[in-house]
Amino acid sequence: MYVAKLGSDIVEINESNIDVKPENGKYHLIILNFDNPNKDKVDKVINNNPDTNRFIIKNNIKIYNNILKNTTKKFYVMNNKNDNNIFSFFRKNNKCLLNVCYLNDHIKGFIMSDSIFRDIIKNLEIIQMNREDFENKREIMAYMKWRGNVIIDE
Repeated sequence: MYVAKLGSDIVEINESNIDVKPENGKYHLIILNFDNPNKDKVDKVINNNPDTNRFIIKNNIKIYNNILKNTTKKFYVMNNKNDNNIFSFFRKNNKCLLNVCYLNDHIKGFIMSDSIFRDIIKNLEIIQMNREDFENKREIMAYMKWRGNVIIDE
């Protein structure tokens, strides 16, 4: 299991910081969050960060898919804040990043029950959660020898 932190291992890039480059090495993940995504913008990010191979998208999925499918880069679709359609989200996307911090209390309570959580992480490569939720589920992830990535949202 790889534990990453926002800001150092993961950066969000939009029109205002499109020229950002890692200070040392590479970013583990880059969140692409352009208001108006296009091939030129995505290519610029890829060229500025050639060693980063995995990206996260939250919106404009079809546009990003059309751009990234012609590269060797992998992308994950993240659920949106207070998304009540979490199960249709999983059904439609085979590369998902579940952001537990975005879930409403009712869905989060269901997802974080031990048996459901075990089932969920069997089908995920990346999950984002706060430190407290991570500490509460760390033992389950270790027991399952889960090889995914955890993003700690502090």
